[in-house]
Amino acid sequence: MDALNSEWFPISIRMESSRPVIDWVFLGAPEFREPFYDHTVEAALGTPFGKLFRITTPMEELDRMEQSSPSGLIFHISRCGSTLVSKLLNTFPECSSLSEPSLLDSLVRLAGYYPVSTVQTWLRSLVGVLSGRQRRTILKLNPAQTANLPFWRETFPEVPWLFLYREPSEVVVANLRNPGFNQHVVAGGVDEEARLVELLRVYLAQGLRCAGAGSLFVRYETLFPAGVSRIAEHFGLQADEETKRRIDTLLKEDAKNPGVVFRPDAAEKQKEASTRCRRLCNQVLTSLISELDRLQASGQELARESEDSKRAVGPG
Repeated sequence: MDALNSEWFPISIRMESSRPVIDWVFLGAPEFREPFYDHTVEAALGTPFGKLFRITTPMEELDRMEQSSPSGLIFHISRCGSTLVSKLLNTFPECSSLSEPSLLDSLVRLAGYYPVSTVQTWLRSLVGVLSGRQRRTILKLNPAQTANLPFWRETFPEVPWLFLYREPSEVVVANLRNPGFNQHVVAGGVDEEARLVELLRVYLAQGLRCAGAGSLFVRYETLFPAGVSRIAEHFGLQADEETKRRIDTLLKEDAKNPGVVFRPDAAEKQKEASTRCRRLCNQVLTSLISELDRLQASGQELARESEDSKRAVGPG
């Protein structure tokens, strides 16, 4: 495992002979500048070395490895600027922001088959593997993990975390155009608009449930420029002149399509939202958004710890 710890990265967790295993690929010293962690992995798998040399280990191999915590966690409700925030954090020389590694979702799902404490130990070890190669590692999680926010807070209680959100109708429209958080399933028998609104209700409620020490709430509409500075400060980062220049360049680009000029589309999405979509958002989500806005307006980390986040909670 020493060789793995220096140049090999975990890329997937899967079942083999009814037991979970981890696949690894050689990445060397990647900078993770692609929009998502899995994009870096896909590029590596496309190389001759990546096609020929992969390693598979039992999940229990993680029990031998050092446990660690990330330097920060990013939770979000989808289509609310999280990819851009992750890329901006990567402009800081001392920081590496890993965006939505899918193997973390696979690992958390194992909590349905193994004791929660065992999965938490594996998760700390896996984060140790990812963080051991970087000076400061921040994890931007898949939006589906926002539903499991209490589980993550229980696993990493001392880690500062960010919660990003946006005008709900704009998020619904964006996901109707191009589905983005279908991994988390709600009860069947509901149409797509209602399903998305229910997902948002779960995500927003979990953010409020876990609000406490170490949390920062930022609404997309307030992200630029003050929100970016608040986020950097929250994670203990300070921008030098070169970093500021890189940030200014990234702010002009589409986060998911490098090289494409960013075009604000909030008004367009609000216009596209159906009357029913707006009505559902108002009925179901307005009070939650108002409370999150109140937390954001406080302009500081909350001093209290939520009692709910103090007890172990298995992921849904």
